[in-house]
Amino acid sequence: VPAAALLSARIGLNGVWWAMPISWGLGVVFSAAYFYSGGWQKKALVKPSRKNIEKAEILNELEVLDLEKKEVRL
Repeated sequence: VPAAALLSARIGLNGVWWAMPISWGLGVVFSAAYFYSGGWQKKALVKPSRKNIEKAEILNELEVLDLEKKEVRL
């Protein structure tokens, strides 16, 4: 849109038509630069904020959940 506005002021209606292939070309250049930079290959995983849970803690949680299920059934 900015290229169309700028070129239409200088060239007229033809500037609007020239803005489309110019913007596509710029899109290709920026996409290729990003691709070849390798930034897209870096993993962006968010590490969990909780500390590693030990096996005993997991078993305790399962026992509590099992007891709660039994209480609900009564």
